Amino acid sequence: MKKNRNLVLVLVLMSILLLGFQNCSQARFSSTDVSKNTSLNGIVNQKSLTFSVIESKNARADILFVIDNSGSMAEEQAKIAQVFSGFIAQVSNMDWRIAITTTDTSSSDTPCNEGNLCLMEPNRYFIDASTPDVNQVFMNKIQVGTQGSSTELGLTAISSFLTNKKSDYQAFMRPDATFVTIVVTDSEETSSLTAVQFLENVKAQLPQGKKFINHSSIVLPGDSACKAINSAEDKYAFKYHDVTVATGGISASICDANYGSQFKLIADTTIGKVAQQILDCAASDVLVTGPSGEIISGYGISGNKINFSPALENPGDYKISYTCAP
Repeated sequence: MKKNRNLVLVLVLMSILLLGFQNCSQARFSSTDVSKNTSLNGIVNQKSLTFSVIESKNARADILFVIDNSGSMAEEQAKIAQVFSGFIAQVSNMDWRIAITTTDTSSSDTPCNEGNLCLMEPNRYFIDASTPDVNQVFMNKIQVGTQGSSTELGLTAISSFLTNKKSDYQAFMRPDATFVTIVVTDSEETSSLTAVQFLENVKAQLPQGKKFINHSSIVLPGDSACKAINSAEDKYAFKYHDVTVATGGISASICDANYGSQFKLIADTTIGKVAQQILDCAASDVLVTGPSGEIISGYGISGNKINFSPALENPGDYKISYTCAP
């Protein structure tokens, strides 16, 4: 009788194990799971990135420039002014508004601080296509000076602007327009605010359905030459870069001699085209698929960037699958 019980117990255990393996075989892994798979030789690092191309017809954008106004930024402010007319020409077919704030979140008397918008015209916090002599107005206002705090907090400034919802917010922001931020700084966000916390706050503060894109002209992570130029010890802009990648924006180098190319990419993205995406590495085994599953072939790889030529315009969701070396 005891032997029979043991036999029954063994059979039950085998049934449980078999059922367990069958259930495991039905598991499905997300792209995040796949990126963590390991092999005998190390990490496989298979990754994927999904992004969207939006319909540009009748598009609207509320564009907020967040400018570093610390003592080292006069040259960079002038570079933005030099390329503005080309930027505006590219977005001329959409309904755009542009406002400016700074990375200074101190309580000093510096204009445009704590996430408050600069006054662009008398009684007006933004410019648009109706602004007389719009190029000259922007060129004057974007050069916000270099008397701001040396603690540059661009993400904190954006968060304050969205959270406080002062009269400048009410005047500038439209519920049906894409919210676009363009951060230009030679420093990292040194507050305790993480990229994830920032994105969660933006989502909570924006009207439901309002799209958000962040672009950054920064000391790119790993760009030691740019870091040396800026004497920016421990100031690779990881947080800005992470926010930019997460929102499908353009992450460019603040050390570029001319900002024409990076602002062309920013304009393309703003009007609905996608000319570039940032990957986690210098990728290999790249496969790009379009909204209908079609294979996209018109691209080149440069470091950790994938550049599309011509820029992607067909609206829908795209996926990039690629491999990073162990």
